[in-house]
Amino acid sequence: PAPAALSAAPADVAAGVTAGGRPADAVELDASRKPVEVLSYLGLEKGQRALDLFTGSGYYAEIMGQAVGPEGAVVAWEPANFHDEASQKKWDALQARVPTAQLLVTPATAIDLPAESFDFVLMHMIYLDVYWKSEKYKFARLDPDAVLKKVHAATRPGGVIGVVDHVAAAGG
Repeated sequence: PAPAALSAAPADVAAGVTAGGRPADAVELDASRKPVEVLSYLGLEKGQRALDLFTGSGYYAEIMGQAVGPEGAVVAWEPANFHDEASQKKWDALQARVPTAQLLVTPATAIDLPAESFDFVLMHMIYLDVYWKSEKYKFARLDPDAVLKKVHAATRPGGVIGVVDHVAAAGG
């Protein structure tokens, strides 16, 4: 490994989880999502620039933003059709708690990520969504290969892309 990799310090994920001000519904998810175990296993480090893809409520973006510390940053990407005034208010509150977190909203079919700009990428319980389509939510099926190529191109050499997902029963 490069000398910088040898001197990198693990992120303080536990501090991110216990940071004050997190919404009660997020704290309730900690028991099932196990963020300390997940982010520690994947190797999140202090000072990294991280990407939380399909961030939703910003659950992981907030924890990672606290964990990477003031020298790090988190970009939370969300499809435009899932972002509304209510979710923007939640993001405003999150960014007040974690100034190093920023929200990037674009159409799902136009994911635009800067090349080699992230050390760490998390796709938590969302990879299945690149195969999903919904008329109700106006969400077109994405091209999984194209999404992964964009994510890979946005990750710096030696970076980590962590995918946590589940498998549904056929037809489910």
